Amino acid sequence: TVHLLWPNKEWQMLGGLSNEKPSAIFRLKTKESAVTAQVSTPATLGISIEPIQVVEQEIATLQSANMSTALMKTTANVSQVGQVAGKVLENLYNYVTSFTVQTMPVHAIPLGQLTENGYLPLKTFQTWYDNLSRKLATNPNYLDTEKSA
Repeated sequence: TVHLLWPNKEWQMLGGLSNEKPSAIFRLKTKESAVTAQVSTPATLGISIEPIQVVEQEIATLQSANMSTALMKTTANVSQVGQVAGKVLENLYNYVTSFTVQTMPVHAIPLGQLTENGYLPLKTFQTWYDNLSRKLATNPNYLDTEKSA
């Protein structure tokens, strides 16, 4: 079995290797934020040589534990996705409504039914998308700030 030891943590089993599976790629997941993940942190890699039956049992236990935490994370992620979607829509609404005009431009062709609520240039959506993409590339937590909405 292959194990990893982070500073101030307990050994964490990553998986196993055997004659049937002589190599593997293990994904490392930490609970630290992305900002702290960029800092170089030392870790210790451990290899335990055990009978194949023990390894198979430990891997089965590890996989079942990962499945149960994956189900819990999915529920939390659905809630987070809803919050992010709400923030994106609020940001979009605030941005595009600031460009609403009451009279249709001279050479404009109406799409759909005309209403008296005003008109919105389609270029506004592209500009909003470009601006939001740039802001998120600069600051991934942009939507979490009060000013973003």
